[in-house]
Amino acid sequence: MVLLASGFKLLGASTGLLLILLPTALIGGTVAWAWVRVRHGEPALVLQERRRRDTGRPAEHPGRPEHAHTARARMTPGTRNGSV
Repeated sequence: MVLLASGFKLLGASTGLLLILLPTALIGGTVAWAWVRVRHGEPALVLQERRRRDTGRPAEHPGRPEHAHTARARMTPGTRNGSV
């Protein structure tokens, strides 16, 4: 953030403009990074990844259906195809 502020100051930005640009860059960058992580199949937040690692279960993605091949991979051999 300091480097970004210094760069804006070198370009002649006022202090008032920096008060708008820096929080916008921080929030926008965080949202963009979460979007990139979700697009690549990772949880949006690191906290969700820690929960998944601690519980041993995959993190839930609201609104995203589970793929059939991942559901089958978690089934035990005796429970495939509805058999018990």
